[in-house]
Amino acid sequence: MTGPTVSGDTKLDAARRAARVLLQRLDLQGRDRAAVVSFATDAIVHSGLTSDFGTLNTALDSVEARRGTRLDHGIAAATEVVEPVLETVDAVIVVILSDGLLTPDVALNAEHEADRLKLAGARVVTIGLGQSS
Repeated sequence: MTGPTVSGDTKLDAARRAARVLLQRLDLQGRDRAAVVSFATDAIVHSGLTSDFGTLNTALDSVEARRGTRLDHGIAAATEVVEPVLETVDAVIVVILSDGLLTPDVALNAEHEADRLKLAGARVVTIGLGQSS
């Protein structure tokens, strides 16, 4: 996530910007909730599900670029965050922002984790950022 995008920003800057645009479009004053989970060689839950924009914004600021792209760990952590509410809400959508640089074994594990999340009732959307290195 430290590599440059076409605009010259880092991929992490682009991910934060994209996440903030998404958060601004949610109905956080109503029924929508969001969480922030980052992943590298492991996953970190920076914020559980909340409707507090300030908390989510601070959580985005706390995400740091780290080496590794264990998307499978990120999806597994997101699953743990949303699983408790899957039966009580109309829809759960997990949006994954990534630099997209996966090794084949991680890609297979990530696909398995995404399938598990989808079987639980969530939608999974992935967005790749920047040019690959």
